[in-house]
Amino acid sequence: MMKNISEKLWVTLVMILIIVSTSTSALAQNPGWIDLTDKVPRTGFINQLAFDSKGNLWMTSPLMQYDGETWVVHSDTALGHELNNASSLAIDALDNIWIGCYEADGLVRFDGEDWSYFDLRDWGFPENVVYSLSIDQQGVIWIGTAAGLARFDGTMRSVCDPSNSPILSTEDVQSIAIDDNNVKWIGINGEQDGTILSFDDTTWTVYNESNTGVDFGYTRSIVIDSSRKKWILGDHKLYNLARYYCTSYDVPYSRFPDSGLPGGGPWCMAIDRDDAIWIGTGEIGGIMMPSFSGGGLMKYDGLNWTILDTSNSEIPGNFVSALAINENGNIWMASIPIGLAIYNPAGIVGLHDEVRPIPEKMTLYQNYPNPFNPSTTINYDLPEQSQVKLAVFDIVGREVITLDQSEKLPGNYEVTWNGLDQSGNPMSTGVYFARLQAGDYSKSIKMLYLK
Repeated sequence: MMKNISEKLWVTLVMILIIVSTSTSALAQNPGWIDLTDKVPRTGFINQLAFDSKGNLWMTSPLMQYDGETWVVHSDTALGHELNNASSLAIDALDNIWIGCYEADGLVRFDGEDWSYFDLRDWGFPENVVYSLSIDQQGVIWIGTAAGLARFDGTMRSVCDPSNSPILSTEDVQSIAIDDNNVKWIGINGEQDGTILSFDDTTWTVYNESNTGVDFGYTRSIVIDSSRKKWILGDHKLYNLARYYCTSYDVPYSRFPDSGLPGGGPWCMAIDRDDAIWIGTGEIGGIMMPSFSGGGLMKYDGLNWTILDTSNSEIPGNFVSALAINENGNIWMASIPIGLAIYNPAGIVGLHDEVRPIPEKMTLYQNYPNPFNPSTTINYDLPEQSQVKLAVFDIVGREVITLDQSEKLPGNYEVTWNGLDQSGNPMSTGVYFARLQAGDYSKSIKMLYLK
């Protein structure tokens, strides 16, 4: 009696291990959404997302850090700084966190322990306001302000003004991107609204309606694809600039009321590993009682637009206030009202998990070890979502045990068989067959069990 109980307990534990093993493998490829809204420790207008060299997520406001398990809220309480007015976020090669603020704090550096504050008025700017930040390949911080552009290498600083650049002191610089040749691309808003500048550390080049045929309008964001084409997000259009040739695309949702389209206008932008453009939309209305609206998250793959909103997806809100895409291809987004979610159509991959591509074809692999005692592992690839059954049969074709029978998402799966039948009884030495059925696919492998 005791022996039977022990054997059944062992079977139960083994089956739990099988389920956990299979579930863990599937998790890394589970297409869809993860909503982290309820886990965010502090509320606030999340308007910036960025990843450090370890893959940890940083966000503002306030400044928070997430490593996939633990949240940390960072604030300089000793000096009374909460950094709730952050406008921009950048992380250098040493994982120093650089924060630009709309007012009061100006430029801030956090090295994980200590805080440093840089007042732009000491640099000759009329206001202590930072709109945008970007870090070049030499580790130089490029700072877009309400009155032009500055550069700072941590020690020396310089200001780009009419004496050394085409930038006027009346310009808002709200977007900066740096390509793999270390060329700086700058969106100008203000007196020269509709102008894009590039700077290769020697020469400035101006791109505007006179030489591209395009008025870029109010530039919200610039990203650069793998072929070095610049994607520029304006108030109501998306522009693709390659040398002096520029193509414009109507964004499906516009902020202008005469467009006849619902939702808000373009707010933020990111580019994924396949060079698809992702755009978050949003609009703030009202003064005394602000209202927030948006058209959700949009994707442009070079041919088609896809729109994800609360009517057809698990996005936490239609006002998408910040976007970031990590090296695993996960799209992180913040929304208003307060929301934080991850989306990956190819399968969510954990912050520190190895990237596993979706298999190209259905494959059942030979078990290992083979022959085996006391257990063996069976792997298979699933290229698309399918109803799967993996079962073991004896030499005369009788089903011994069903190892798995469920709906599976695309991915790589691993299941262990320990030589027991469905009731937990040990099988005798002999030849057995593992058969995988998924849709129209069916394949068997021969296994030799030795006791």
